[in-house]
Amino acid sequence: MILGIFLASCRYSDFNGSRTGSDSELVMEYSMFNTTDSQLLNLEKDDVIHVEIVNDSGKLDIFIQEDDKSLFSKGRISRQVHFK
Repeated sequence: MILGIFLASCRYSDFNGSRTGSDSELVMEYSMFNTTDSQLLNLEKDDVIHVEIVNDSGKLDIFIQEDDKSLFSKGRISRQVHFK
């Protein structure tokens, strides 16, 4: 199974931070994220994803989708969220 994580923020494109992504993780730290980004993850049945997002200002939209199927999860993050 391939799971896609898509992040989107503001309409003006600008990014100041670091990003590390592979087929098993996505780690980002940033002071400015006015752009979009995505990462494909390869998962096996019963794998658990752990998501932790802290947003100090503005709004951040997150979408999690399995393969070409409908969205698994989506949300707008205005402060902080944790989920598995």
